Amino acid sequence: MRVYITEGVFSWKATRDGGTIGHQEGWDTPYRYFDLAQRISDEHSDTFQLVDLVANLKRSIDHRLKKISRDYAFKRLNRFDFPKDTLGKLEQFGVVRPTMLKVISGLRNQIEHGFDTPPSLARCQELLDFTWYFLKSTDEICRLIPDRFYLKQNHVLGYDSEIWLEFQVSPIDGWKNIFISGDILPKHFTNDHRSGIGVDCNLLDGYRTEKNHSIEHRVDIRGSHVASTPTISKIIQSYFAADPYV
Repeated sequence: MRVYITEGVFSWKATRDGGTIGHQEGWDTPYRYFDLAQRISDEHSDTFQLVDLVANLKRSIDHRLKKISRDYAFKRLNRFDFPKDTLGKLEQFGVVRPTMLKVISGLRNQIEHGFDTPPSLARCQELLDFTWYFLKSTDEICRLIPDRFYLKQNHVLGYDSEIWLEFQVSPIDGWKNIFISGDILPKHFTNDHRSGIGVDCNLLDGYRTEKNHSIEHRVDIRGSHVASTPTISKIIQSYFAADPYV
């Protein structure tokens, strides 16, 4: 049986718990390039060595971007309404901020087009700091690839939400076979297949509970996401927005 869940659930609190560490190899390689750059900053005797400093920062950033793109199958996301480049996707997913994006993009462009004169030491220190922040902001998604996240209505820290949806995902396999389960209310279903979250159910079981001295009708739902629905981009956006610390 195919049903559709209202896209209003995307306003619920997104949280996540667990994932796979099987692909974390190489997550720390960018820090080796960063350390080389830092050493040049600290020990250089010729200003032209600062060109090598910035080159190592570019290698650091590029290595991290390639790993993220590979681990999360970013090329598979190009068929959706996301930026085509990895940095653009990370900005839209809220992983990096626009100022960081501009500085890093500018750094890469500077290296690709060469320097007429070496950058100043002050500029190099700025680039070192921004590269460090970029690595730190992406460390977690490089070390642990989440395999599920939750949307919880009326989320309260330390308490289980009574109304919730769980999304099991597999970025490594190209975002195929998203599985959805949860406890929701009848009002969370919609007849609008154009915007609703389509689910081919292998379980759709209604039951009643007592809440505040009244009967509440709830639905236990489990099934596979209908990949052709337009909500896939919102599912991916919620996946990256999910907070692991609540």
